[in-house]
Amino acid sequence: MVLEAGLPSHLVAAASPEAELRLLEALQSQLLPPPRESLEDDFLEQQWLAIASSNADDNPFVGHSLVEFFSDAESLQTFTCYVFNRRYGWSEAGSPQRRRSVPQKTKLKTSLNELLDELIKWYMYQELSSPLLESMKASVIAASKKPVVRNQTLVHCMEWFKLNAHSHVSGQYYSLVKEIVLLGLMDVWSAVRNACCCRLPDIVGELSLAELEDLFTDLVLVCEGRSSTWQAVEGAVMGSRIRY
Repeated sequence: MVLEAGLPSHLVAAASPEAELRLLEALQSQLLPPPRESLEDDFLEQQWLAIASSNADDNPFVGHSLVEFFSDAESLQTFTCYVFNRRYGWSEAGSPQRRRSVPQKTKLKTSLNELLDELIKWYMYQELSSPLLESMKASVIAASKKPVVRNQTLVHCMEWFKLNAHSHVSGQYYSLVKEIVLLGLMDVWSAVRNACCCRLPDIVGELSLAELEDLFTDLVLVCEGRSSTWQAVEGAVMGSRIRY
């Protein structure tokens, strides 16, 4: 069963949490190595374990790339928005879940959360790429009225940037990284601004001097902008005080 082509839309349109769970379990089965059935399978499993041991310690789906699995940008963005919104949307105060209301059975909710946590962990072990960065930015923007989802998405973005800070936040991906960082620093919710600001030093420490100057200039422009909200100005001031 090949899921990647229509999985995001199927998840969004799922008629019940039970249907979502079945789709997520099928995805998990597709991403995990097949069960061992023969000597040849044993050899393949040993190869897989060798790759796993040389990769990140806790990557649940070693050998799979999100960008390769969801080959078109729209599917990747839909899936990313779904994963973070579904995992953290439970906690939104006064946010109607429509048919996605909290299941009466705690076991079902727990099962959904466990699978979603595995998927979020998978995100954290991805290398930076333009499609994935765009999908994360789209998820933050899509959660404009969901502060808990937005906060968790941005916190995971910042942690992801930290994991890639030594090799990827500078250079070709700097502009997209900066856009996401600025979304966090200028957020209307103080918890989001504080969470992003406290994680900023590990990221900016790997930027080039030209990139640091560019980031600082943008923060100053926010402070000087007549249309800037007080929250955006506060976040920009906090960001500009980080030791670069």
